[in-house]
Amino acid sequence: MSSSKKVAESTPCIDSGSILKYWFNPGKLFRTNNKKLQDVDSVVVVGSGTYSGANMTAFVDAGMRKLLYFSYRNCFPKLPNGSSTDTRWGCLIRTTQMLCGTALLRYHCKGAAVLPQEGNEVLKKKVSKLFMDLPSAPLGIHRAEEMAHGNSVKYASMLSPTEAAIALGAALIDCYNAGGDVPYTICCSDRNINAPTVEQKLCEGEHVFLLIPVVLGISPISEKYQTMLLKFLDMSTSCGIAGGHKQASYYMFGHQGKSVFFLDPHYIQTAYTSEKRTGLLTGSRGNLSSRYIDPCMVLGFYLHTPEDFATFLRDLAAVNSLVAFPLLSVCRSPNEYLSMTTIQGTNNGKSPSLAAGDKKREDSADDGEDTVTIIAFNPLQKASGKAHA
Repeated sequence: MSSSKKVAESTPCIDSGSILKYWFNPGKLFRTNNKKLQDVDSVVVVGSGTYSGANMTAFVDAGMRKLLYFSYRNCFPKLPNGSSTDTRWGCLIRTTQMLCGTALLRYHCKGAAVLPQEGNEVLKKKVSKLFMDLPSAPLGIHRAEEMAHGNSVKYASMLSPTEAAIALGAALIDCYNAGGDVPYTICCSDRNINAPTVEQKLCEGEHVFLLIPVVLGISPISEKYQTMLLKFLDMSTSCGIAGGHKQASYYMFGHQGKSVFFLDPHYIQTAYTSEKRTGLLTGSRGNLSSRYIDPCMVLGFYLHTPEDFATFLRDLAAVNSLVAFPLLSVCRSPNEYLSMTTIQGTNNGKSPSLAAGDKKREDSADDGEDTVTIIAFNPLQKASGKAHA
């Protein structure tokens, strides 16, 4: 018997999630009711592109079904602190898993911005195995928690967007270094994109996934930052956004005007510990006005070729032009990158960003507010950056 099967057999039969599901699960029917859309403004769906015409609801929901869905799970092998469910604290991990899942779907579809329908279910099942609720799963809840704990985060605690991005980014890096069939991952926790590194890897035939935690100003989110959020979803390289609404995290995968489409992880399922216990890997759609979205979030971008990076840079320049200072900085030389990271604060000797092949790195920066926030605000700050479950 394999070790994973032995672990699966040792999972608890009941835990707190077994009871809490009677409280959490009915609410999903109201939050994500696949509301019918008006055939007016065009729609944008990550992994499906832009559409304008009749039957927009069908287009959006078909696109949604091509994406992976992850949610709370219960009765999985215990974490070191004894927790066997991520109910009430793991929603940002689950939404960041969805973000990574979309990147992996694109990776296995040769970078396609529009994911093909043919073979999608088989591919989703294949990719989902990386996220199983087992200690051996390279991108599962146990691995994410292990990486977060290595970054001085307590087990079974709510993460900030940066902590979640670093944890899943580090897990992807380890998987890549172990020979896993995943893209080269860079976590830009300081919001600085090292262009020479990205270009070099793409020219070498590697494919790059960028994970970038950001703060779009202060709460409530302003009109200007709402526009930025929607523009990020419009980008052909976008894998979506893991972000918050009040004290919850959703996976945002598209929009119609200012109505943002999301998948909701606040639904408790039995742990995914074997192929017979996958549970739901396809979610249902919720709609949320962009003005209600919390400004703390994780962005994800998939770059399959140098041409994709050129497109990303053009789109990013257009988004950055909406504000006085760039939200995401692109460093054109190693010296410029070192200069930018020094300006944003490395006074404790820790490096701010994480890339495949690097050791785990922690982050530091200073606080600020509003427009100056774009450069000086620290998305790592736990006090204001938490996305609660």
